[in-house]
Amino acid sequence: MTEFVIQSESDREVAITLLQNIKLGNGKRFRFGLVRWVPKRTLSQNALAHLFSDAIADDTGADREATWNELKRRFLTPVEYDIMGERVKVYTTKGLSVAQESQFIDQISALAGEYGILLPTNREER
Repeated sequence: MTEFVIQSESDREVAITLLQNIKLGNGKRFRFGLVRWVPKRTLSQNALAHLFSDAIADDTGADREATWNELKRRFLTPVEYDIMGERVKVYTTKGLSVAQESQFIDQISALAGEYGILLPTNREER
């Protein structure tokens, strides 16, 4: 599948040329979609979310992985997959946008505040 980001006039011209050059006929069918580009969450955002999660786990004496999974379960919408004929719900930050990851971090921070847990701002504070 050909996929690229259009952010300039020249990019748009390339896309138009690509569409104009598609060979149609012989029962060939194509799907075309145009989706607004939304940047995915950053690695630093993900690191901060994990830092906060680890701080909550350490402060409460809970397992770090279990705490991370519980935070995702509380605040994220699950993604459903069909695995070996069974529908499975997975809570993941992998597909979140920058804005969605920011909201997730804010929710973690608010939860920590409810329990009086002070969150670090960087790894050195841990």
